[in-house]
Order: sequence, then structure tokens, then C-alpha cells
Amino acid sequence: LDFIDETKLCINVKGLNITGFRVYDILYQDFDIQVELGDLYNILALVSIGTTKDDIDRLIDALEIISKKFKNENILGELHINQINPIVKMNPRNAYYGEKESIELEDSVNRICGENIMVYPPGIPIISPGEIITAEILDYIRMLKENNAYLTDMQDKELKKVLVIKEK
Repeated sequence: LDFIDETKLCINVKGLNITGFRVYDILYQDFDIQVELGDLYNILALVSIGTTKDDIDRLIDALEIISKKFKNENILGELHINQINPIVKMNPRNAYYGEKESIELEDSVNRICGENIMVYPPGIPIISPGEIITAEILDYIRMLKENNAYLTDMQDKELKKVLVIKEK
């Protein structure tokens, strides 16, 4: 690698059999430690000029406690995620400003999405206005929800419903 950002400490938590989303929450709620982000398999801590040895020791101690608590659980398993190639059915601008209706997420397969649905991190849309909601996309969203991923940018924050283009 030509460049390594030494202020970013990426910790893979897959061996704990819980997601990075959950470790992120546990660190914050139980240990008052704020890391930058969590994803399915990792957490990302920020080490800055203001970070002390005590801060790092607290993080290490918290991770040791978490690892002892969860090392025998088999929650996560192996997740196989294929690349999802969206099917654009409508101009994104027209879809965004078009007439929409809110329907149950489970009933949305083969409908044209009318909003962005993103997972953070990284903040890239899973699906955008104008794209077809496929069974594969719906499965991916379910998996993210089941693993407490932070889904954002949609009208229904619990993502039980989704905005789709109104059929004529």
C-alpha cells in the first residue's frame, strides 16, 4: 500500500460471531466508548492527537470483555453477499419527483423504487429512485435489518414500508 491512514484503527470482529454493528452499540452503551463506525464484520476506531494511552487501554479492555462474553455464541455465521447490479427502469429524477405510494416492503418486489435506501457505512444506496426492487435486493435489505445495520435516507425509518412509483 502506498498510503496507510494511521489515525484509523480497523478491528475485525467476525470471530466474535456478532456484527460490527452490535459491537459498535455495545461499546457505546456499556462502555461509553464511541468508535467511528461499525459494519457487518468490523469496527473502525479513530486515533487522533487527543487519544491517550488510557483511551486505547479502555478500548482493549472493553473488547476483551466483549470477546469473552460472545466467543461461544454462534450468532453471525457466514454471510455470502453477491454484487447487486441495479435495473434502472426510470430516469432517477423523474422517479424522485414522480407520484409515489407507500407500500409494505415485503410487497415491493418488481416495483420501481421512489426513494433511496442506504446502509451506513458506507452511505452508498442499496437502491435508488427509478430502480426495480428485486427479490435479491429485498433479501439483502432483510439481512441488513436482521443484523441491526443502520439503514438511512428512506421515509419510513423502520423500513416496514417503502415508497414506490404509483402504478397507473
